[in-house]
Amino acid sequence: MLAHGVGTGVVGRQRQMRIAEALQHHREVAGRAVEVLLRVTRVNAEVARGVGHQLTKANGARM
Repeated sequence: MLAHGVGTGVVGRQRQMRIAEALQHHREVAGRAVEVLLRVTRVNAEVARGVGHQLTKANGARM
């Protein structure tokens, strides 16, 4: 007879608690993600005006 059976299918309480904690953590994270998405406002891109960037005229070289 074996002292420790292989694949007995017995799950200890310690493992059950870890699984329950992991599921609870997953629910909390998912809930927070939904809250963040609900607070995000729509982003509207502005149409670019003109072609390229225009720099102002320099008053002269600084020395």
